[in-house]
Amino acid sequence: MGLADTQRLQHHMVNDRDVDRFREIMRADVVYEDVPAGRTVKGVDELKEWLGGWFTAVPDIRIGIEEGTYLEGPGFAFAMVRGRG
Repeated sequence: MGLADTQRLQHHMVNDRDVDRFREIMRADVVYEDVPAGRTVKGVDELKEWLGGWFTAVPDIRIGIEEGTYLEGPGFAFAMVRGRG
């Protein structure tokens, strides 16, 4: 499984509200960069906490996986997706 596939699976987990499974597919020292928000989240626990804030603020949020663009390169993945909610 490539990094873009892992990111796509992560997005499915978010849509299913199953972020506890992140530890199965992510390294503990994962770095997630939300470029539009200017925020960098470091580590699985911080990522889950950050997502919890999104779930509270927008309880019906969904990531548009099917129409998203997923790219990867050496050591990184990039997704351009639209959130709805």
